[in-house]
Amino acid sequence: MKYSHALAAAFLCVVSAACTSTSGPRINLASASVVADFDSYTLRRVGLMPISGLDPTLAESREMATTLAAEFAAVTGLEVLVLSPTDLSEVKDLQPHNRGEFNMRTVIDVGKRHRLDGLLVATLVERNVYPPQRIGLQMDFVSTETGMSLWFGNLAADASSRRTQQAVYGWTHSQFSDEHFDNGVVLISPKRFFRFACAQLVERFKVSPGNR
Repeated sequence: MKYSHALAAAFLCVVSAACTSTSGPRINLASASVVADFDSYTLRRVGLMPISGLDPTLAESREMATTLAAEFAAVTGLEVLVLSPTDLSEVKDLQPHNRGEFNMRTVIDVGKRHRLDGLLVATLVERNVYPPQRIGLQMDFVSTETGMSLWFGNLAADASSRRTQQAVYGWTHSQFSDEHFDNGVVLISPKRFFRFACAQLVERFKVSPGNR
């Protein structure tokens, strides 16, 4: 434990020095692709599946899903229902990120049961919580009308990367004035680094007037 604290302190010193003079436009580390007719779908209420790559029985899994849902709702203005394993006990897995292999009947069934316009299917593909932190997050938005993925986003963040440090700096200084969101602290705090990753990813999800 002492070693971990010492490592975090040393890393924070390096990051603070690197970010002191950071300036310029905000950086977003995420990328996304969207179908051509995305604007033709009505979006009001969506569901978030339990995050794949996490043990759904752990409290941390629910907490991280709530964080992702909150960031998505804040950016899009859509209502987000965080679905639990209990909510999905009678439906099959969606097999996220096997492009085009979502089970159409499963998606439509979940949508009807919970009155949803779409499902967010997220996968944590990498997570290292020790400095320097790393996180890989992918997410599909699946239509409950057709069972097809309409949007796919991908993010990879590495706290040792200057580009990630600049992105964190831009995020903290544009969104928060609270000292608890100091960019250096975000880079060594697993909860805050995950929130940053979620914010970056969902920022790529654009809701147009045509979706209302």
